[in-house]
Amino acid sequence: MTADAGGRKVPGAGATSVLGYELWNGLFTALSRGRSRLKLAWFHARASRAQTRAPPGALWPLPVPFPELHRKGANRGQKDASRKLGLNYCVIVLNYLHGSERHWKSVIPPLGTPLNGSQWDLVQRLRRQVDVWNAEAVVTSAEMGRSATKVESLEDVLNQLQAEAELVHSGLKSYGSKVEERLRTDWGMKGAPGSVVGKLDVAPAHPAKALEPDRLQFWGEPSFDPRPFMDPANVSMFEFPLQHAIDPAELPERPPRVRVRCPPTQRLAFLRKLDSCKRLALRPTRTIREGFQNGVFAIPKDEQRDRMVLDARPPNALEQSEQRWIKSLAGLHQLQHFFLQEDECLYLFAEDLREFYHAFVISEERILRNALKMSFRPWELKALECFSHRLLREKSVTPCLKTMAMGDTNAVAFGQASHLGVLLQSGALELDHFITLLGRPPRQRWLAGLMIDDLVLLEARPDQATEETEAGAAQAELDCSQRIRQVREQYEKVRLPRHSGKAVFNETKGSFWGVQMDGVAGDLRPNLKRSIPLSHIILRVLNLGCCTVALLEVIAGSLVSIFSLRRRFMSVLQEIYEAQKNRQRNEIVVCHQNCKMSCVARWPSFLSLT
Repeated sequence: MTADAGGRKVPGAGATSVLGYELWNGLFTALSRGRSRLKLAWFHARASRAQTRAPPGALWPLPVPFPELHRKGANRGQKDASRKLGLNYCVIVLNYLHGSERHWKSVIPPLGTPLNGSQWDLVQRLRRQVDVWNAEAVVTSAEMGRSATKVESLEDVLNQLQAEAELVHSGLKSYGSKVEERLRTDWGMKGAPGSVVGKLDVAPAHPAKALEPDRLQFWGEPSFDPRPFMDPANVSMFEFPLQHAIDPAELPERPPRVRVRCPPTQRLAFLRKLDSCKRLALRPTRTIREGFQNGVFAIPKDEQRDRMVLDARPPNALEQSEQRWIKSLAGLHQLQHFFLQEDECLYLFAEDLREFYHAFVISEERILRNALKMSFRPWELKALECFSHRLLREKSVTPCLKTMAMGDTNAVAFGQASHLGVLLQSGALELDHFITLLGRPPRQRWLAGLMIDDLVLLEARPDQATEETEAGAAQAELDCSQRIRQVREQYEKVRLPRHSGKAVFNETKGSFWGVQMDGVAGDLRPNLKRSIPLSHIILRVLNLGCCTVALLEVIAGSLVSIFSLRRRFMSVLQEIYEAQKNRQRNEIVVCHQNCKMSCVARWPSFLSLT
């Protein structure tokens, strides 16, 4: 793991850098060494005599388009080998899924069978997706962003699993086979497919970490009053959380125990950090609800910064969650119902707010609700700007967060409702313009979507390079460009700090909401800086031949997020969830002949095509 200038380990910096195009050769190696129905189908296709040609007009099963890369002595170092290998692997997996009900001998046509015209057309459509995947530059830990910590943690588990495998087979070195093969053979003989063969008391690390004050960064001071942009019910809940909370005596069980995850020597530095940006308040401890204070921890954001999170489970247990405005969140799946015409490109306009929750000005009751699980003698905090000399009469004082924070049960609802209110009151947008969790795209050729602090406008219009007149170009630009300017003026008016560095204006390429868009090609896909490292993890699982239940949970959760753009792909996760069912997180599940977990081998091709 990499260390910073202070000698500390930087979270996520140890994640392996990955190149997408290197995946394909490793997948064929893993396929050849594994034991699965997919391998049997592939080996039978390689051993069978090629047909003279594919049946005219037939699409499936589709012959492997570039068989020369799988002949003896094939040169996989040629310039376009990664493209051909990628297309071959995707075709093999799609054939396998199409023929899942047939005998494995008839799933893939014999290697060398020529393709017909319809099949070549399909290969050309797949080629564009594989080319985008292969063209992605090396994904380093810095480019992975907040997911780098998760990737590093998963690799640590796999390294420990590898070490355990070496211990299991330390007496079999004379066999000369690789550790992964010995593991698969030895453990795979112990039980039924997908059986548990051991335990590993190492699980993927939780991203929560202790606070490091110098890794926390806050923008400006709280300046946004959300109340004018909320409905009366939300205003009341926002201003008076203690009045809306239930009596603590009515709780069926004791609230969770929380703590401020910060070394004692750093606690004053943490409070000084909050105090310097007007986000700290001090209140007499006697005014705080005992047992319902908040813990605090940090989540790595990148190699330089952490994000502060309030562990608000105790006060959350006393409050009712606001659900009405949650449904106004944008849904990525709705973009699949927005179609481009032949002469159209998709243009992106995006705005992002800085430290959105931390920009909120809050009421006195909410300040008390945000009390932290720590207390001090008054004289210990006299140097803070927010200290009042009246506190010297108190036995102890409690620090309170003087703004909204991630972790509050209603943070998303208040953030979404107030931001939406700001946009609607700007006059630039109307409610019918937005895609939502349940709302399809509007009928006009542009749409808007809001995910808490991220606003996106997408506009379909003829490619500017093909427009015949400047008047036509001016008319095409009228809608979203003017609306986004009005939104920016509204942000300044209501004192919401926008992140100008993340703003996108009238671009055909860009990233938002965890996806990346190519408006010229008409493609929308999960961010490759997340998909490619995940594929690297999956390939390691394939090579090892086993996986812990905890590791499967994390991988499956990541795939659910990625497959939200192609929800049919989620069907392949059914058997993975079966492998986790009624099992402990530290149990090791082996993957061997006919194992249902063989569907893990299909995932990388789905990631490249999503």
